[in-house]
Amino acid sequence: MVNYQIAFTNSMRRSILFIFVCTEKPLPLRKFRRIHPLSRKEKGKDLWMQRVSRLHQSILYAKTQLKLRKNLLLYQQVTLSLSLLTSLHRAMFQTSQPERRPANFAFHHTLFVRTRIGF
Repeated sequence: MVNYQIAFTNSMRRSILFIFVCTEKPLPLRKFRRIHPLSRKEKGKDLWMQRVSRLHQSILYAKTQLKLRKNLLLYQQVTLSLSLLTSLHRAMFQTSQPERRPANFAFHHTLFVRTRIGF
């Protein structure tokens, strides 16, 4: 079974979102990647919406990598868990009222998918 833990680590200037994926087999390090610079479509959005958009891109990338590795059982579990996570973020962070957004919360442009094994 896949167990997700979300932890927010404060660095000097930013908070980084970690998703720890606890599986039997660790994902190889080469599968971690940084999201590409802003596309033209994203440049018109405010900074908050850019960060949310990048998080969604990262989630889709993680799902794609699991599917390519033909681990379909894990892929189904991750799809279910990430869809719940995505719904949560939409509800919390895609509000049009900036005053309702958490002030001390920020997404970094990288989504780290790590396992407990070897962390």
